Amino acid sequence: MRTCKWMVAAFLLITLSAVAQQPAGQSSSEPTAAPPQAAPAQTSNAAPTTLDQVVERAVAREHALIQMLANRTPLVETYLQNLKND
Repeated sequence: MRTCKWMVAAFLLITLSAVAQQPAGQSSSEPTAAPPQAAPAQTSNAAPTTLDQVVERAVAREHALIQMLANRTPLVETYLQNLKND
């Protein structure tokens, strides 16, 4: 259960960081670079009405985030170790 909560929190933080890094003139509902298979409904400002539309928007934003991060390098690398619970 803790892993599931961590994964949801990480997904939300990544999505929010992608929105925060967009230029000021760009709408937050439009991805920075739409993938080739993006449908016109994904880039509209209308709220999604079905679960499929929500998933498609999330996937489109993930693709845009991956494209944005492709030419960047990390400043700090962190490694996790196996730790015992207290």
